[in-house]
Parts: sequence; C-alpha cells; structure tokens
Amino acid sequence: LDGKPGTCAPEGFCAFPDTECPSGTRFESGAGDGLGGQCTAPSDAAGPPCGLLGQACCSGEQGSGAPCVPGTYCNAGTCDECVADMTFGHDIGCYLKKDHTVWCAGNAASGMLGSGTTTNELVGSAVQVVDGNGPITDATAIGGGYGHNCAVRANGAVACWGRNYNGQLGNNTTNDSNKAVPVLEAMGSGTAPLTGITDLDGGGSMMCAHDTTGIVWCWGFDGNGEIGDGLTT
Repeated sequence: LDGKPGTCAPEGFCAFPDTECPSGTRFESGAGDGLGGQCTAPSDAAGPPCGLLGQACCSGEQGSGAPCVPGTYCNAGTCDECVADMTFGHDIGCYLKKDHTVWCAGNAASGMLGSGTTTNELVGSAVQVVDGNGPITDATAIGGGYGHNCAVRANGAVACWGRNYNGQLGNNTTNDSNKAVPVLEAMGSGTAPLTGITDLDGGGSMMCAHDTTGIVWCWGFDGNGEIGDGLTT
C-alpha cells in the first residue's frame, strides 16, 4: 500500500504498517468480516480458537454460526480453501471447488455455463455444471478454451460443455451442449468413452488431455495442426 509491503493477517486479509495501531499494522480498507480499516490485534493477543483458514472447524461449544469463516469450508475437521482450480474463456469463468463440484458464471450462449440452460449469469451468480444425470459432484480437474470447458471425472473420464462447432466437446458431433457430455475415444470404426485421464487444458476451439500412461489425447479444431496428429483436419 503506497509502496509499503503488506502481510497476511491470521484472519486471512491484508494488513499494512500503521504507527497509530498498537499492533503496528492496520487491515486494508477492503478487508472483509467488518475488519476493513481496523487495527490488527497485537501479536500476543489470543486469536480465535477455531474457524479461520487452517484452524479447526468451530463446533457448537467453540463458536456460533458457521463452522468456518466465509470463503472456507470444513474439510475433515479443518477449515480449508473452497476453490481448487479455475479456468477462463471468452465471457465465461468456471471454478472447481474442493468438494468436486464445478461452477460457472458469465455468457450462457451456446450452453457455455453447462447448467442445462442458456440464461446468462452475472459475476457472483455462478451456477453448477450438470450432466444428463444431474449436478457433477466428482470432478478432479478442469480446463477450457474460447467457448467450451471440460472436467475430468473421478473415474478418469472427461465431460465437456458449451460450443462445439469444431468438435471441441469431443463427443463425435458438432452440436453445442448446455450440459456436460462424455468425450469419446475413436476405436476402429466406432467410439468408446475416453478414460484414464488425469489432467487437461485447451485453447481456442480445441482440447488436449493426458492419461495415466503418459499418452496425450487431443480433439477439436486442427486447421493449423493443433491436434498434433500430423493432419490439419
């Protein structure tokens, strides 16, 4: 702040040097939980016994209200970060929560939010990504491109949603989808669900993923050789 280095206070917000505070630091004005502009607690002051990031979740005896402060959740008895990963495209952003659900906000044209509708959702109004059976609750990784996104499922399968004019959803069609659809592997004259995937990422109108054996799989637009198969189809 004004060239002064800040620190991350135990409450999870930034604080900067201020000689008017007994502790020597003050929370920045945008700090949450009503702490904005307030002096931080002296270092020898007893901190909250529970509920902060990295602390034990509060029980009924330890505290009141939610077991963890906003922006965290109770994970096996400890307050943990909610978000595991994020990906951004054109007019859309998605994030993977540590509870293995996927949420998106922004432009819903062509089903890019994966919520089963084409209704735009503003920032702060993220909607949960669904497949044909309901909300996805087993995602382990996410990635995307210009107008599509994909998630790795717990079993190593991949599901994608959004624009599909170049086959970037990987389901052997060019139909857009407002729900996550399984990515298929070409097998001889047929197809089968792609499995064994551990991570993935994309760009423009294509996607690539690697599996547990180190093999890389790609699908979508290949006009400049993006798919890496020696062709431009």
